[in-house]
Amino acid sequence: MPAARYSAGGTAVVVVPARGGKISSLRMADGWEWLAQGDGRAPAPAPASFESAEMCGWDECAPTIERSRTARGTIAGDHGDAWCLPWQEVASDRLAVTLASVDVRFERAIAISADGTVTLSYRVTAGSEPAALLWAAHPLFRVGPRDRIVIDAQAPLWAVSGEQARREDRDPDASLNARRSRGDIAKFYTDPVENPRWARIDRHGGRGLRISWRGSAIRTVGVWIDRARIATENVVALEPATGWYDSLERAVRRRVVLTLATGESQEWSVEIASVPPGPG
Repeated sequence: MPAARYSAGGTAVVVVPARGGKISSLRMADGWEWLAQGDGRAPAPAPASFESAEMCGWDECAPTIERSRTARGTIAGDHGDAWCLPWQEVASDRLAVTLASVDVRFERAIAISADGTVTLSYRVTAGSEPAALLWAAHPLFRVGPRDRIVIDAQAPLWAVSGEQARREDRDPDASLNARRSRGDIAKFYTDPVENPRWARIDRHGGRGLRISWRGSAIRTVGVWIDRARIATENVVALEPATGWYDSLERAVRRRVVLTLATGESQEWSVEIASVPPGPG
């Protein structure tokens, strides 16, 4: 598929507009490829199950993660609509798509600063009717067995499996970095009363990666850990999100979700930077 490449400060990013605006490669100045590259399968055509697709790179999940019914009565499929729709280039650094299940225009711009920091700037705009939106970033970051996950959270996390959410009885570090065997998966969310602002991977023997975000629309962060059960290698997805937790319907019922009035816009941004291991 046609792709666009952006680079500055030693960082290079590759984006595939026709495949949901997927970021297919993220290499920082040290040359490390942070995103899983999959097994060479061709991109899945829509409609498709997210987990049966190529499972690589960075996707955008909107307006839900789990299959869910929207306020207009339509069904948003597995991991939403945005990941499997073709996006249009509206400027040299900006892509846009109109979601299929909610009347929302979704835009994302990319910029790379002289020091190699990547900024993704998001804007969503409701159309002729109000809308609720559960957006989550879905980057499949490659991790090794001795890498560590660190997030901006003090309260115990919520372990999520399908429709069930169970509050952990230990601190976030213990939940995220517990020993796991090949084939294990786990999903956690920060408590909705917290306001996390960053998450980080400390790569053993190398520089880490820190993602941070700005904007009141982001309410929580999810962490999905896969020990090569669904993905083709060990990955962790650090998922800042506008709702809690994976289902748009549940997020609306809990009133922890981004809501837009007719014609209203909301903006937020995510920064990705290479960092030495250490405190956030």
